[in-house]
Amino acid sequence: MDLFGKKHAENLRGKTWKPEEFQEYFRGEGEKSGMRVVQRQAGRKILRAAVPGLAVAAALAVPGLVVALAAPFPALGAEPGWSKQEDGWHYYFEDGSPATGWVEVEGKSYYIPANGGMLKDTVTPDGYYVDRDGAWYERTEMILETEFRAPRQVRNPSSEWSGKEALNGMKSKLSQRFSGNRSFRVGDNAIEFVKIETTEGIAEGISSAYGKITSTLGSTSSSGSQSAASDKTGTPKETVLLGLYREPGQGRYRIDIRAALDGERAESSAAASCNYEVFRAMAYQVSSVPELLTNALYSAWEEENLWRIGREQWTRIGDCEVKYGSGDGYGRFYIRPVG
Repeated sequence: MDLFGKKHAENLRGKTWKPEEFQEYFRGEGEKSGMRVVQRQAGRKILRAAVPGLAVAAALAVPGLVVALAAPFPALGAEPGWSKQEDGWHYYFEDGSPATGWVEVEGKSYYIPANGGMLKDTVTPDGYYVDRDGAWYERTEMILETEFRAPRQVRNPSSEWSGKEALNGMKSKLSQRFSGNRSFRVGDNAIEFVKIETTEGIAEGISSAYGKITSTLGSTSSSGSQSAASDKTGTPKETVLLGLYREPGQGRYRIDIRAALDGERAESSAAASCNYEVFRAMAYQVSSVPELLTNALYSAWEEENLWRIGREQWTRIGDCEVKYGSGDGYGRFYIRPVG
């Protein structure tokens, strides 16, 4: 099936028309098919369909009008829908007209610019990230029995936290689960998951939760445990296991990790599994594709570093760029929005 359908192809290809006949056709069937005048050259009108590569040159300088095809019609499928072309994927409606801008297909949205194929793995002109399949859709997940909804657009570090209701719901769940041994705090520029200990519990097992960062990222100092050093007065000590911070002056976020994370959610590691869930919730404050950001940072923290996050260069992760910067005995990642 050609762009204009078999009927249009038979009508147009190599046929001699009178000017008034062609004008009437263009106002009728041709115009319905997306054909339009885009420029005039040397006594000719150049007519184009909205699909790149199709041009119909109409010679108006002679008494008889001959319509010739300046380029072949792009071949489409037998039914309306997606069509792969040289410049990427295009989408066609039931009437044969091409989609431009946003189009929703089977519950997901795709962006097709007027001058090319569908966008993939990038940020659209109006600020939405489309994934490697070209799709945008709103992400939602249940985390610790609380529904988190990802930002619709690329986040700006100057903006306040998204989903404060969900954050407060998580705060309540964590308070019930740990009975005062953990504190989840949400401030204007910081979200922190804090471990609270008395002096009896400080000395044992603290170091194993710190400084776990891959050699590909660089070694870290072991002095980070000083934040939980023993206090002879018996005053409870606080250690920020996970911290997410807005740094709007520098156009970025920062996340600090001092905790063991268990993405496998093993029953034998309930605390580390809970840490991981809080970590996921923090990613929902930063990215419109939080699953990508979670996976990339977790991979770096767990010594795989599949995304090759390093100290020197920013690494693209969905709608964010990430760089590692070691803290004093803990992992530190900087995150800034793309675009």
